[in-house]
Amino acid sequence: MPLRWNNGYLFLLLPLSAGVVLLIAYLFYYDGLDFGGSYDPPGAVDVALDDLVLPTLTVKSFTGVPEQRDGLLVVDRMHGNNFSDAEMVAFFSRVESHGFETRPIGVEAFSPAGRLLILEAELKRADTLAIILPTISFDDREIGLIQDFIEKDGKVILIGDPARASVMNSIAEPLGFVFEEGFLYNLIEHELNYRNIFLRDFRVDPLTEGLEQITFYTAGSIRSNKSGIPIVTGDGNTYSSLIDRTAPFASVMKSEDGQVLAISDSSFFFPPRNTTTDNSRFIANIADFLTDVNRSFSLGDAPHFFRDRVDVIAGDFAPPTAASQMKDLLNEQDIPADVKQVEDLLRDTVFIGLYQDFPDVAQFMLPAGVSVGANIETPFTTALPIAGTGLMLFHTGSDGRQVLVMLADSESSLSQLLLRFQTGQLDSGLVSDRVGVFRLP
Repeated sequence: MPLRWNNGYLFLLLPLSAGVVLLIAYLFYYDGLDFGGSYDPPGAVDVALDDLVLPTLTVKSFTGVPEQRDGLLVVDRMHGNNFSDAEMVAFFSRVESHGFETRPIGVEAFSPAGRLLILEAELKRADTLAIILPTISFDDREIGLIQDFIEKDGKVILIGDPARASVMNSIAEPLGFVFEEGFLYNLIEHELNYRNIFLRDFRVDPLTEGLEQITFYTAGSIRSNKSGIPIVTGDGNTYSSLIDRTAPFASVMKSEDGQVLAISDSSFFFPPRNTTTDNSRFIANIADFLTDVNRSFSLGDAPHFFRDRVDVIAGDFAPPTAASQMKDLLNEQDIPADVKQVEDLLRDTVFIGLYQDFPDVAQFMLPAGVSVGANIETPFTTALPIAGTGLMLFHTGSDGRQVLVMLADSESSLSQLLLRFQTGQLDSGLVSDRVGVFRLP
């Protein structure tokens, strides 16, 4: 006789079956069985009620008198950078208060080749480069340009944020830093939210001068893959949401040579958060760091090594219009210039002429090992014939005075040399960072 279930038994078995299913699911996901889909977070942090510190909000402002410095901060906007100008207005305004210009580059979408051309041109004139939350990766050629910029004592600031999408490590890792995943939090003491962390552990550094406490709102951690220096670190109650370690987490690091600054939170720059605790003082210190730069230049950076008014002096054998042509070329680059007859030892200067004018500029050329006679002699090449050539030499005096010498074998060659200067096509003739010899049509 077939076995029948009455409605009473069925009513009892339904919840029992559901419980068995839930028990199996629990064991599958949480009882150490790992089939590729489980997640093992860092261990939970036990916090006693008595250890909690009630949050307080302190609003402070810092003004100070910024030291006036001439320079340019270039702001990368070519890599889908995930921020708005309004968010960074306090930061950029503080940089500009030093007398620096801030200029965004590449506000439209560009191809990789287009980005490379713009970056190369802008870094020739820049003192400092800001890279904030890029979402398009930097390629090897762009990285090489930035590394060359740093070698010329240009400064770079990298600003990331774990709460915003970015590919910061595409540029950070080649420069010695890794922006780690996950956000930092503190359950013991924070501002309203456990991710709004107070930071008080500061390395003695101009960046931390005058700071007692700053507040980061979506901080991540940074580690160095070279020899970076932690500047700001969390305390013993500060943990990472994804990284399980006990060593202090650094939120601000600087390269050993002092040329690159990496910051793992962007939100403390945003108004009104820029005025909580000592954030405004920290932003001022960052601006001081970025504008205190002594950028060096090479001939390939021409004419952007000229920062003040330039005197143009023509040699005795130069064509009559050569000096005025050079003046116009400099003015096209927003570099004020005057044609002069006599050298002013306190002014940046361009000497332009033919090879017969060499004796008048020998004081700049001979110390560099360059001379012109039957041939062109340099320490970097064999003797070069002078016919159909032009020569450029870039000299920096001990007082910082910049002098550019341009000579050629004929009026026609000098005209072609001026065209090279105008278009920036100097790479093909460079025999060193400061000397170029050009074969001219």
